[in-house]
Amino acid sequence: MRSRVAAICALLVMLSVAVSGAVATSSGQGATALQAEPANEGVTMTIDLQPNGDARWEVSTEFSLDSENETKAFETLAAEFEDGNSDVGFSVDIFKRASKAASEHTGREMAIEGVARSHSVENQTGRLTLIFTWTNFATVSDDNYRVGDAFNTSSGTWLPELRADQQLVMLPPEGFAVSSAPIGFRNETLRWEGPVTFTAEDLEVTYRPADVDTQTPGPERNDFALVGLGVLALSVLALAVYMWYVRREDDPPAPTASANGGDSDLETVDTTPDDEPATEPAEPDEDVDLDLLSDEERVERLLRAEGGRMKQATIVKETGWSNAKVSQLLSAMDEDGQIEKLRIGRENLISLPEQDTDAEN
Repeated sequence: MRSRVAAICALLVMLSVAVSGAVATSSGQGATALQAEPANEGVTMTIDLQPNGDARWEVSTEFSLDSENETKAFETLAAEFEDGNSDVGFSVDIFKRASKAASEHTGREMAIEGVARSHSVENQTGRLTLIFTWTNFATVSDDNYRVGDAFNTSSGTWLPELRADQQLVMLPPEGFAVSSAPIGFRNETLRWEGPVTFTAEDLEVTYRPADVDTQTPGPERNDFALVGLGVLALSVLALAVYMWYVRREDDPPAPTASANGGDSDLETVDTTPDDEPATEPAEPDEDVDLDLLSDEERVERLLRAEGGRMKQATIVKETGWSNAKVSQLLSAMDEDGQIEKLRIGRENLISLPEQDTDAEN
């Protein structure tokens, strides 16, 4: 029976072999995906964008350590990794080839600098971490900060996919906020979770200085002003109700029929005040400007229109968004409890939380 230590060693060998050809040079063979085969808990690539356009990368590979022997084996492998042994963990050479290809494609000089390697063991999890700085990763001007072209080569993007055990996290540069992005985000942080495929446009993100309004153009918004308007509206409504009540008290009572059942000499008067509120509220206006809705609100509106449940593929069709954007948006909404996802065969069934998500025949 193969031991757990041998399994870790075998997985690490697979990892090294797979990533050795992950990024082709611009002169030759075309770009391919990061072919890492991480053990157990997967790989996280975190891009910490810097205000000057550089990007600090942190690539972590995690391993589950369930015994003392596995922990000792991991410590041995970690020592080799920190010594720069390319047969263990992610090799920085992958990203050097990617930056060279991207530099030739964009005409912007790039380099991989400040390479460091570390490891840690915590809660029966071993982690190998590769850290480096990718210079000129983004373009910076007075009014915006753009990311995306560094993922491309003359043969296409060098990162065409993430596997199910991989994720990519992009942190904003200090002093900037997201202006446009292909997926939803939280606290200016974008997160792609595999499996997902990418085109060149799927990794393009624009930031603006944080003191600039990055929302959809429209009237300036001030929270105190909104509160004041709300108080004023309530005051006007209260005054209108009071005036109506006073008018009603001042109006003479309507004549009634005579005691003997005959009609009185006076004409019947409509006792309903002219300004009495309607007995039924007006129907809400369904003509909503979709441009004013957030992505999450559009999805919830679609679900409500379909009775609270629809397939993920239908959401892609109705919105016209890419598969990658819809997948990431729904994952974030599922985590927040805004929707529920149910896997049925090869499809996802999306429903509002109050809906029963049992599969239908």
